[in-house]
Amino acid sequence: MSINIRQAALWKKGLRLAAAPALALVFASSAVFAQQAPNSAEGPTSPGSQAPSSESSDSSEAPQPSSNAAESAQEEQAEPQPQTQQQSEEQQEQLEEQQEEAQEQAEDRAEQQEEQAEDLEEQREEQAEERQERMEEQRDEAEDRAEDEAEMREERAEDREDAREDAQESSQYNSDRESSSAQSEENASRNELERMRNQEDRNNPVAAQVNLPDREQTQVEIQLQDRVRQEFRTANFIQQRNSIDIRVYDDRVYLIGEVKDPRVKMRAKKLARSIEGITVVENHIHVVYADGPVSDEELRRRVIEALVDERSREINIDRLKIEVEDRVVYIEGEVYDRREHQLIENITEDVPGVEDVRLKLFLASY
Repeated sequence: MSINIRQAALWKKGLRLAAAPALALVFASSAVFAQQAPNSAEGPTSPGSQAPSSESSDSSEAPQPSSNAAESAQEEQAEPQPQTQQQSEEQQEQLEEQQEEAQEQAEDRAEQQEEQAEDLEEQREEQAEERQERMEEQRDEAEDRAEDEAEMREERAEDREDAREDAQESSQYNSDRESSSAQSEENASRNELERMRNQEDRNNPVAAQVNLPDREQTQVEIQLQDRVRQEFRTANFIQQRNSIDIRVYDDRVYLIGEVKDPRVKMRAKKLARSIEGITVVENHIHVVYADGPVSDEELRRRVIEALVDERSREINIDRLKIEVEDRVVYIEGEVYDRREHQLIENITEDVPGVEDVRLKLFLASY
């Protein structure tokens, strides 16, 4: 819209400049024609002005030749009138031609100005397009540089990550080698210790009576065995913990050794049974009595007294059958629930002189 307004203003200005000479010529021609028009008007009126003189001459009885002279003068004055009109027409035609030429010149100038304005506008548009193209090229170059820099940063980050991973792998490899070497040394030392213990067991009469599997222990069995030994080291009730040896094969633990209190033997069995991974406990702990072992009859009497004590009023002793053989208590019968079953086991294990408890109890059906 701004381009069209500019073009119209330029065209109007050019039209004024082109029409100025033509208008000046028109004004000059009009002035000349105005000066000649009175002269042509005086020609035909002069005879009229002389007519009264003729009439006056007639009335005054002037001679005839004077009137003829007047007529001839009138004719002479009337003859130039066609030439003056023709000149006016020619001047009018010249004026019109000049006006047309001036108008054509004005139109030509207006067209030239329009063309110049169009050329100028085209140049501006071309320049604007060139600037836009340069800006787009610069923007594309900047984007390309940014993408290249981003790719370079990613490549450097990947290189650093690869170097970090290589370093970690190398460190892990070295650590694994060191760990494997240390584990191998530990296994070798542990196997040597087990070999020495096996040799000692062969020389130990108590351990010699235990029928241990005739094979080397696996790594899993050794780890479980170490966990059981750690639990026994932290147990407060075991005073003679150095006299109890522990062996694990599969999910079975063998307790071997000597104690002075039969309750320690019972508690050792219960502790071994509570360790995760152990399902069977072979209790080969031998009780050494200072004053000699308690007889089976005395031991049976102690168990019955403990079960009928006020602390165990929930136990129905009439439903139980109690026997003792080699200080091992065998109890059979019916109980009301699992709580009563556990109570019977705990009370029997706490009786002094009892080395083991074998229960065969069933839930009573009503």
